Amino acid sequence: MDRLIRCIAVLLLLWFAAGCTEPLIQTDHHGVQAANETGTPDRAADKVSDKASVKRFTVRAVKYHFDIQEIRVKQGDTVEITLENLKGYHTLKIEGYNIEVKKSRPVSFVADKKGSFVFRCGVICGSGHEEMTGLLIVE
Repeated sequence: MDRLIRCIAVLLLLWFAAGCTEPLIQTDHHGVQAANETGTPDRAADKVSDKASVKRFTVRAVKYHFDIQEIRVKQGDTVEITLENLKGYHTLKIEGYNIEVKKSRPVSFVADKKGSFVFRCGVICGSGHEEMTGLLIVE
């Protein structure tokens, strides 16, 4: 019985560690992803799209990092955020708006409060979890 418990504990530890092993995607200071290993730009154009008054953002979550650290919108805009987990499981929680975006389920809301609101991973994903943050700025 003791051996079974140890085996389960080791498997859980390995599963947990595997959730946060994706290499970090480098971004510049504006949240635009740098070129990949082949030298071609990755997704810079599809990060934000303006259709009518809906601002759409796709955020990729990797090991202790969101590829977009800043989302800037105007008060009254409808904001749609989609989260892509490249590896492991993460969520994106926006403090002050009581919103949690989960994998591949777009969440829409009206940015009705001006200010700066921290967003962070809502799942404890490892030792660097506390650094997995960004900022929603409503002007």
